[in-house]
Parts: sequence; C-alpha cells; structure tokens
Amino acid sequence: MGADLYMNKSFKENELKYKPQLDKKIEERNALPEGSDEANKAQEKVGELFNKLYSSEVYYRDSYNHGSLLWSLGLSWWDDVTKYIDDEGDMSPDKAQEFLDVIEGADLKVDKEFLKGAYEEEGWTHDQCVEHFEKRREELISFLQKSVDTKESIGCSV
Repeated sequence: MGADLYMNKSFKENELKYKPQLDKKIEERNALPEGSDEANKAQEKVGELFNKLYSSEVYYRDSYNHGSLLWSLGLSWWDDVTKYIDDEGDMSPDKAQEFLDVIEGADLKVDKEFLKGAYEEEGWTHDQCVEHFEKRREELISFLQKSVDTKESIGCSV
C-alpha cells in the first residue's frame, strides 16, 4: 500500500504507448516454461517496459511503511496532503507548488525509533537512511516541479 501520484496527461500518453506492448510481453512470458532462460529474458523485457510505463517523469510512489518519505519528514499523506487534492483526486499545479514548498521546508527525521523496521533489518546505517530519504525527497521535488513547470495536474491515489 502506498500513495501513487501520476502526471495525468503524460501518464495517459505513456499508457497508450507502452501498455499494449507490456501486455503482449507479459502474455508471451507467461507462455514460456517458468524459470527457463527464455522466460527470464522475457521477464527482463517486461521489466524494461514496466519501467518505461512508470518512469519517474510521470509517476511517483511513496509507501505507507518505514520507507515512507513523508513519514520521514514528519508528514502524512492523509493529514497533510489531502488538502491539496480536489474531489476528483487531482492536484493542480498551484497546489503542487504549495506541496513542494512544504516538502522543501520539512526537516528529515531519521532517528533510532524510525530505523526500527525494514532498514534496521537490512542493516542500513543512519547515514545510509538519510541518503536514501534525501534522494527520495529530490525525486518528489523534481516530480512536483514538473507539474508546476508544465502546468500539468497530478492524479493522486492516497
């Protein structure tokens, strides 16, 4: 589970371009013997098309767990972000700018309590967690900035 953000127009264009190819490759992969070299190569193609469909230019996802960027910023998708989303589930470029300002101004909080969970189990250090969340913040900032620059609304499923 998580929050999914889509550049409305650009994601639809990606769907038209890549979804039929992706569906075809999935069908081809599923027809191959599981675990075979052919199936593994087909899976690579499926992955490539999936990554094109859900590229960071048109899609952003944040989980609802210890890997959540918003939680690391002391924010909540439900309590803090829904006010920027209209009744149709869209965030306008103006609201994206407001949200962007909040993200840029928020302090990253990666403390010992926060590290209990996936990252502690994976053996990540505090510095690695901070680096991860700073990278995720930059990805979200870039995504929101694209909305502001292109005047494209964002579809939000939170």
